[in-house]
Amino acid sequence: MHDNKAIGYIRVSTDKEKQANSLVAQPETIKRYAQAQDLDVVDIVSDEVSALKVPFFERPGGASIRAMIQNGKVQHVIGAKVDRIFRNAQDGLATADWIKAQGVELHIIDTGGILNVNDAAGRMMFTMLLSVAEFEPRRISQRTKEALGVMRKNGQVVGTVPYGYREENGQLIEIPGEMEVVRDIQERSAGKMKLKDIATYLNNHHVPTKQGGKWYASTIRNIVKRKDIEVNRDAAL
Repeated sequence: MHDNKAIGYIRVSTDKEKQANSLVAQPETIKRYAQAQDLDVVDIVSDEVSALKVPFFERPGGASIRAMIQNGKVQHVIGAKVDRIFRNAQDGLATADWIKAQGVELHIIDTGGILNVNDAAGRMMFTMLLSVAEFEPRRISQRTKEALGVMRKNGQVVGTVPYGYREENGQLIEIPGEMEVVRDIQERSAGKMKLKDIATYLNNHHVPTKQGGKWYASTIRNIVKRKDIEVNRDAAL
């Protein structure tokens, strides 16, 4: 049995332009590294998912790698960068530990090659790199939420124009008739009326939706929970 069989792993951005660049750069980097290490790359798998939200082995590509390791088909897993494989520190450590426990080497090229999670110094360095990889998207997400919150408080349009408003020059303008419906929905919901019953009530009274269709429990739920309406209404009071 040869012990030089390797599988490469790449994770690409959902941004199509970045995805195209990544699909070329990461595989080439993996192939050059494997050649230098005298490893035979039997396959390169890819995922287009959030590494922060989806654990490695729950991704299609990650699941394929797990199966190949369990079947003894590969002895090496190669990734170009830490943040291309992991964005969650806990998942990264657990995955690396499992791979190592199977007698398989995990190579992360931008860290210098083989990752030794059993070595104290190596584990500390890997943990630090994972923390940085996790910090970046969480910081961006936090800043985005803060920016959207400010925009909503200022009455600016963010995404689809919600029921109760119309868009005018990038600003949300209240529609009095629709806002009365919104208040009625929230009052009925607060009074423990079921969402489907509220939808039925509105349909029976021929109250139009934003798109002119029927009301559904899911539509009512969105209005009850929608924060932009709550924020703007509180500001008006």
